[in-house]
This record gives sequence, C-alpha cells and structure tokens, in this order.
Amino acid sequence: MRKILWILTLVVVGSAWNLVSAQETLTEDQPKVETPSPEVDTLANTVADQTPEELKVESLDAGRLLKSSIVEDIAKLEEKKAELERNVIREEAKFELLSEQNGEPVRLAQAKTEIAFLASGLELLGAELGAVKSELASVEAQIATLENLEGAAKEREERETKARDAERDAENRVEEALAREAMARDAAMRQLLQRERELAEEVLAATRLANEKISALQKLEDSETEVYSEWKGKILNGLDEVKEMPPTQAKVDKADALFADVLSRRRVARETLLESFREWRKLESESATLRESLNRATQNLAAEQARVEEGSSELIKQRIAVAQAEVDLRVKELDTASQMSAFWERRISAVNQRARFYSSTMADMLDLTSSSAQTGLFGFSDETFRDASISFEIAAERVLHWGRQRSAEVMELGFSVDIFTWLFGLATRIVIFLILVFVSLKWLSVGFHWLYERAIRGRTFRRWPGKVATLLEIAFALARPFIIFKAVMYPMQYFTDSFPEFSYAETVIEWVFVYSAINAFARAVFLPRSIRQAEYSIGLGLELQDNVSWFDLGEERGRKLVRSARVVALFWLLATLIPAGLREFLGISVLTHVVELSAYLVLALIVYWVIATWRNEIAELFTEIAGPKLPRAVTLVNEHKDRFYGVLIVAAATVYIVVVELVRLGRQYLVDTEWYSTVTNFWFRKRIELQANESKSDHREWQPEDVPTDYRELFSPFGDCPTQSPVVKERDLSSLKVAFEDWQSGREQGSVALVGEVGMGRSTLTSTFASSIDSLEVTRLEISTKSKSKSDTIEEICTLLGIEEPPSAVEELVALILEMEPRVIILDDCHHMYMRTIGGFVGLDTLLQVVTLTDSKHFWLLTFNLFAWDYVNRVRSRQHMFGKVIRMEMWSREEIQKMIEERHALSGYELSYTEMMVDAEIQDQTAYVDVVKTSSGFFKYLHEFSGGNPRLAMLYWLRSLRLRDETVLEVGLFKRPKTSDMEARDDGHWFVLTAVAQHGELSVEEISEITNLERSFCALAVNYFDSRGVIIAAGKGRVKLAPLYFRQVIRHLKNSNFLYS
Repeated sequence: MRKILWILTLVVVGSAWNLVSAQETLTEDQPKVETPSPEVDTLANTVADQTPEELKVESLDAGRLLKSSIVEDIAKLEEKKAELERNVIREEAKFELLSEQNGEPVRLAQAKTEIAFLASGLELLGAELGAVKSELASVEAQIATLENLEGAAKEREERETKARDAERDAENRVEEALAREAMARDAAMRQLLQRERELAEEVLAATRLANEKISALQKLEDSETEVYSEWKGKILNGLDEVKEMPPTQAKVDKADALFADVLSRRRVARETLLESFREWRKLESESATLRESLNRATQNLAAEQARVEEGSSELIKQRIAVAQAEVDLRVKELDTASQMSAFWERRISAVNQRARFYSSTMADMLDLTSSSAQTGLFGFSDETFRDASISFEIAAERVLHWGRQRSAEVMELGFSVDIFTWLFGLATRIVIFLILVFVSLKWLSVGFHWLYERAIRGRTFRRWPGKVATLLEIAFALARPFIIFKAVMYPMQYFTDSFPEFSYAETVIEWVFVYSAINAFARAVFLPRSIRQAEYSIGLGLELQDNVSWFDLGEERGRKLVRSARVVALFWLLATLIPAGLREFLGISVLTHVVELSAYLVLALIVYWVIATWRNEIAELFTEIAGPKLPRAVTLVNEHKDRFYGVLIVAAATVYIVVVELVRLGRQYLVDTEWYSTVTNFWFRKRIELQANESKSDHREWQPEDVPTDYRELFSPFGDCPTQSPVVKERDLSSLKVAFEDWQSGREQGSVALVGEVGMGRSTLTSTFASSIDSLEVTRLEISTKSKSKSDTIEEICTLLGIEEPPSAVEELVALILEMEPRVIILDDCHHMYMRTIGGFVGLDTLLQVVTLTDSKHFWLLTFNLFAWDYVNRVRSRQHMFGKVIRMEMWSREEIQKMIEERHALSGYELSYTEMMVDAEIQDQTAYVDVVKTSSGFFKYLHEFSGGNPRLAMLYWLRSLRLRDETVLEVGLFKRPKTSDMEARDDGHWFVLTAVAQHGELSVEEISEITNLERSFCALAVNYFDSRGVIIAAGKGRVKLAPLYFRQVIRHLKNSNFLYS
C-alpha cells in the first residue's frame, strides 16, 4: 500500500509537470489556460483518500526487514520532497519575476497553475511521508514488544520446565512416602512417614501454587507491555501531529485532549507503581521470614544427622528424611518468594519507565496546551494534591528500593576482587584529580605570563594595553575554576557510571562552576587592579597602573557590585536547581509547579532588593548620561527613586544605561573593523553623489587625460623614475635579502617563491633586489610561453642559462646547471609554466624539479600570480619545494596615502577637496562635516575599492583629478565602472574570465582548451569583454584583465566561487 501511494503521488506530480509544459506551448493566438484533466483529479483524490493500513509484524526477523525497508522509503520520500520544494521555490521566483515585469496574463496563469500543481504534489508527498513515519513508529513499537515477549517466553519456558521437574520430584516423594508408610509396623515410624508424606504434599502444593501465580503474573505483564507499546506509539504520533499543526484552536483542542489522556494514564501507572512497591516490600519481608525458617530447618537436619554417629537405626534415618523434607519445603517456599520478588522487581522497572515517559511527555506538552487543560495538573484540587502525595510516596519507595538493592549488591560482593577493583579505580581518579589541580594551578600563571609577553609585542596591546591586560586577567580568573571543575568531574563521572542515581550531582557541580565563574569574572572586571594585584597581576607579571581597566568604579563600588553579582547569581542558581531537582525526584506535579513559581518570585524579590541598594548610584549615573537629552526622565527618576515602586523606575533607567554603554563599547570596538569601513565608505560615496546631484555639478566622468602629462608620468604604474616613491614594501625586500643571505651562509635550499596580485609590484621588487646584488651574476627571464611538455621546459631553461645543446633528460640538465658558477636566477611570471588542463602541470613540475635539485648551488627567485599559485597548491601542495614563500600582502590605507602624497609632492601642484565639501545649505549636518572636509574619508574609500593594490590605487587616483587652474588639481569622487550588464552574462563568460585571472594571459585557443568550451564561443566572449574594456591585449595574441575592471571582476569571481584564493 505504501509503495502504491508513493507511485500515485509521482504520477500526479508528473502529470502536473507535463500539463504545465504543454501549456507553455500556447501562443498569443490561443490565450487560454487548460484545466487539469479529470484523470489527474481522480488520481489526486485517490491518493488523498487513501489511509495507510496498519502493518502487523509476525516475527522479529520480518519486523527488522520491514523496518529497514521503511527507513529506505523515508529517505527516498524526503529526497523527493526536498526536490519538489526546490521546484516550488524556483517557480514562485519565476512568478514574482513575471509579476514585476508585468508579464502576459497567459504566462502568469500558466505559472500559477504550475505552482498549484507542484504544491499539491508536495502536500500529497508530505502526507505520504507522515504516514510512512507513523508506520515506522508502529513497526518499532511492535518489534520492541516482540523482543520483550520473546525474552519473557524463553524465561517462562525455562521456569515451567523447572517447575514440572520439581512437581514430578514432589509426586515421586509422595508415592515413596505412602509406600513406606504402608510397610511400617511401628507407630513412631508410621508417624514419621506420615509427616514426610505431608511435607511432600506441601512441597507439591507449593510448587503448583507458585507455577499458577507466576504464570498469571507473567500473562498480566505481557498484556500490560503490549498495551503500553501500542499506546506509546499512538501518543508519540499524536504529539508529532500536534506539533506539525498550524497555530489554531483545533491544535489547542487536540493538544488538550492528548494531555488529558496522558495525565490519566500517568495516574494509573503511578498507582500501579506504588502497588508494585508495596507487593515487593511484602515479599521481601516474607523472604526474610522464610530464610529464618530455612535456617531452623537446616539446624534441625544437622542435629538429626549428628545422631547417626551415636547409633544407626531405621527410626533415626526416617527422622533425617523428615528433616530433609522440611528443608526442601522451606527451600521451595523461599525459591517461590524469590521468583515472585524478581517478577515485582521487573514490574517496578517497567512501570517506573512508563510513569517517567508519561511525565516527560506531559512536560513537553505544557507549551502546547491551554491553561484550562493544565488545571488538571496544577490546579488546587483533591485530585492534584493526591498526585503530589503519590509523588512523595513513590519517591520514598524509590529511595528504599534503591538502598536495599545497592546494599544487597554490596553484601553480595563482600570482600571480592570486584569491590577492591572499583575502590582502586576511584582512588586512582581522586589522586589524578589532586595532581591535575596542583600542576595546573602551578603552571597556570606561567602560561598566562607567556601569553602576556606575547601580547605586549603586538599592535593590539600597544593600542589598548589596559583592555588586553584585563582580558588576560579575566581569562586567568576563569581558568582556575574551569580546571577545578574538569578535575572534579573526572572522578565524579566514574562514580555516577556505577551509581546513575547520583547523576544529578553532576548538574549541581556544573552550576557551582557557573557561580564560581561569574564571581571570578565580576572580581576581575569590577574590582580595581590594586585590590586584585596579589591574586592575579603578580602571577601574570603585570605592572600597570590601577586605572587601566574597563570600569573605574573605585574600591567601595567595585566590592558592592561584586557582592550584588554574587547574590543574584546565587539565587538564580538556587531558583534553577531546586525546581529542577524536585522535578527529577518527584516528577511534575502541583507541588513542583508551586515551588518553581515561588523560586522565581524569590529571585524577583532579590533582584528588586539589589536594585534598591543601587538606586542612588543608578540615579546619579542616569543623570550624568541622560541629563541633557532626557531632562524630564531624569527628574522622574530622582523624585520617585526612594518610593516602593521607584525600583521599577530605576530598573528602566538601568536598562537605558546598559543600552547606552553597549552602544559606546560597540562604537569603540567596531569602528576599526573591515566591515564597518566598507559601510562607511559606501555612505561616503552615496552622500557625495547625492550632493553632486543637488548642486547640479558636472556629471562627466573624469579621465586621466584631464590631468597634465607631467603629473600622469609621476603615477605611471611602477615607473623607472628614481625620484618616485618606489612601489616596494621594505618588509618584502628584507625577506628576500634575508633568504639570500641565509643561502650564502650555507643554507641548502636557496629558492624563493614571490606570490602576489597583478599590480602589487612583483617586477619592481625583483628589479630592486637584483640591483642590490653585486657579488654574483644575475640572470633574469620573463616567461611568456606556455610550456606543456618536459622538453619545452628544458629548452626554456637552457635558453635562459645559455646552454646551446638542450639535454633530453632532467638529470642531465641538472648536472649541467650544477657545473656552472653560482648565480642568482630570476624567473618572472612562472605561472605561464602550467595550464589548467589534464597534463598541464608537467612544465611547472619539471621547472620545480630543476629548481629543487640545484638551489644548493644557485639562488632561484620565481614570481607567481596569486590566483595561479593558490590553484596550483590547492590541486597538490608545491610550496614545500621552496626554501621560502613570500606572499605580498595588500597595502594599508596609510601606505597607499603615503605613496600618493609623496609622488604628488614632486609635482608642484596643489590639491583641493572643495568638490566634496558640504554646501552651505546643509552645514547643520555636522556629523559628516569633519569626514568630508579632510582627505581621510577619500583615501579610506580609495583603499577599500582598490583592495590595497597600489597600481589600482594610482589608476583611480588619476581618475579622481582634474585641472582646475594652472597650479590646482581638484579632487573628486571617482566613478566605479559599471558591471551590471556584465554580471548578467551566463557562467560560460565567467569561466573565460576565471581562466584569464588564473593564468594571467591567455589566447583564445588556450582559453578554449582550459575551459573545454567551443573556440567560437570563447572568441565571442573575448570580443564582448574587449569591447567593454574588461580585458585588454597582452601581446602574442593573448588577453589579460584590464586594470580598470580588475577589482570588480576578481570580487565577482570570488563571491561566485569561480575563483579560489
């Protein structure tokens, strides 16, 4: 039935899809929308009317196979449902797009029909999925029942076999006693034989009675287990249905009915549990009496057996037989009592599990039910108080039951190896706990002192020394209770594994740790440093002034605030632990509900009292912060703060203070972040553009041609003019020189990979480095050809090094290179040695093999495009083949501004920012005047757009200038190149740009080979981007990204996951 429903659902969805596809062929001459066929409606109604038949599991093996099949069906249905949901979302997006574009009514109707059919199919599939999940729950419940029944059947069969054997033995003894009694001549002998017969008959009767009782009880247990399994499945299914229903009155009504049903069943289960405890205690008492009787019978048997030594006669032997029969009777009675006690033990465990299940289900349903339904549990009535009384009785019985069980287990172990093994494990963990605490606390200050020394060397500590020191003190203060907590939990977990009843102690320990952490945090944050100097700062080696902390509260206020935090945390802890503990111990009832409400009421009163003690301080602080802005609120707080309701007003003032302080801290610690800089730069640009529109200024985009030629030459990318500020970072140049000096001093691996974006100054850096070397010959080559084979690479290297006859093997080339005099070999643009194709890494790997085998004799410097380097190492790491890898980091705003200002200083022109100044009409907007009137805002914007690339920064700097008069250059906001039409192109166009970005320069043929796209398409894409200035010619029939569009293209490729970096 389930598979038929699934197939019908797919048929409905498929018919809907075919119908919508057919409707798409309608033309404008046929503006009508076809309705679904009757067959589709019939199928949909058939599926909707079907209800899954309840599956019956006949055996465990069949049930397990059926469960596995259902699980597979659920996975398939969920996958199909996810696919349909994606289709619905896609079609809804299409419909919204058509609506926004005022599409044709026919197409809008078609889109609505398609969405309706898909939604119908999704609804049917969801219903089928719910039905299959219900079947799974039913099958799981039946499997659990069968497993319980199978185990009980095996145990019952063994018990019945033993009972039949015992009954047969008792019958034989009765027959033997009757036979001996008939043969006896002596009256005393007849009396003994009669007593033996009576005892044998009593054993037989006890055996039959025990078998009947145990059989009846076992049937009762099996029946209750089956009923519970069935109802458990129904309750869980009903709870799932309620949770999935929309928030309507029907949902509340169904939840209330289910809650009432669960409550009534919990009451029955708790009554049964209480009765089971009583029966178990009565059997335990009977067992104790039977043990005494057995001891007396055993002693009597021993006395009779002792008489055999005095003299043996038939009478003495018969007395021994009678005593033995009495011992057998007592053993049988004790064995019956033990079996009955074991049954009630199992029954207590099973019923206790049911009661806990009902209680947990009720707790989960409290948020779904109405207050009227909860009245049956939390209202003040005889029935609810009876529930609370039963909770106490059950809790007491559980404690007694657990105590007797554990004491019996300990007495059974005695002084065995197991008890000593357990005690040894506990003692070992306690010793480890003490060692961990001692060692951790001893070395804790050493570790934080090391962190402190590392922190003071960083830029962050120099900017905020007090804040960093306070953070270290907070971490140090929290580390100690955390270490103690972990150390205590180590032996505690071992203890609770053996005694699960004490698992709540772990929760208590966790909350004690939370309280300790809050206390330590408050002391580290609010107390002056002079007070906590002995506790924290000496251990960390901090020698800072007392005023370098977050809050300057003074000693008195600091101590008061710590006490307040401690009191609130303590009562919050108690208000959480006490109700939770009572729920764990007593279960959910009117008593635990009252205790929970009382706990929160006490907590509220404590918070009220704490705020009352701070009313004067809060009023003063509120007056200081909100005085100029909220004078009436300040007056209200000061006038009413001493009245009983004034605490509420002070509490509102406290909220205001907290919000204001959070805003202040947010401004302080978020202004310097990258995302904030992006947002402010966006606002800066939009505000300038708005002002330009209002002032009706010249909207023509400024071009570098608007700047004098002599000025443009100063900003030509990486010009050779020695007076220009070089585009070289001293850090990168120093790293190169250090690597070279290390190689000269005897280091084996003399190879460096220089990695950076186009425009970061790789060539300039290598030229500067080459000019600084005068002790060795410098050989330099710019690689421009794509080496696809090992032979091509060998020829390229031979051309570089002047080897006339290229060898055929890498080993021969390496031998020739090692015979040369040491030199510095610089290879620019080594990313041309690979292509992103199958077998395209052969040339690069050959080059790196030669470099690796010869860098002990020669110093190699290879430069790579950043994106090519990242891709090559993502495929297979190759950076370990170099002695050092230098990644050229992006320039900071200060470095960009310094470079531009130094070059501008050589020009003799003046700069004017009046183009971006605020008009006189809007001078009241003082929040932005300081930003706009300085060059800081412009250079932030320039840095954010260029991404720290100096070449792009200089390009857009020139596009921001125009000559106002003979000596003044006007600075305006450059316009970002528009890329909206380009971004709308398909993925094929972006694959072309990705290939160009990763390889630096490519021809159309190479792009086609790399992207596996048709050459004609690649040629069209190249022409398209070339016509829009996105790419430019690079020589040899190749193209590269144009600097003007470089940043926008790279950002789009990264955001769209075309490019990895």
